[in-house]
Amino acid sequence: ELCELLFLGVAWERKGGDIALRTAERLHAQGVPVRLTIVGCEPNTASSNNLVEVHPFISKNTTEGQQRLSGLIQRSHFLLLPTRADCSPIVYSESNAFGVPCITTDVGGTTGSIREGVNGHALPLSADEDAYAEVITRYFTSPADYRKLALSALAEHHDRLNWSATGRALLALA
Repeated sequence: ELCELLFLGVAWERKGGDIALRTAERLHAQGVPVRLTIVGCEPNTASSNNLVEVHPFISKNTTEGQQRLSGLIQRSHFLLLPTRADCSPIVYSESNAFGVPCITTDVGGTTGSIREGVNGHALPLSADEDAYAEVITRYFTSPADYRKLALSALAEHHDRLNWSATGRALLALA
């Protein structure tokens, strides 16, 4: 089975795209069949292993774009966003809406969305491709653990990471 990783972001450097690419290369070197799908930017990804699929820009403002993006998320095992600086990316909740766990970095407000081991993992800023590959391999080689994480990610979306839940939480503060 192919391990599908999804990188969603316009700012390749700030979102840690180079780490995502090296993670895919590391997984491949360890014998894990992998594809990294990059959406939102067109980096120079000279990967000799044909591990990368690039979709430079997909507009969420069209039905076709929404369907295309949804399809790419649905086929993914993980959103891989080793961001270097961020607040609270919407892509976490978008991915969780499809039961796709997020593997990201503990910076800024990321852990406001990602609960460790519940809907993904937020690794330290110092984490390298080996650390990301280790987390991904742990789940990819244990279907029962992956299924539990994916179902938990979906539950997080339904319970907490959606606009209705956010509205209720804001009304409760009023």
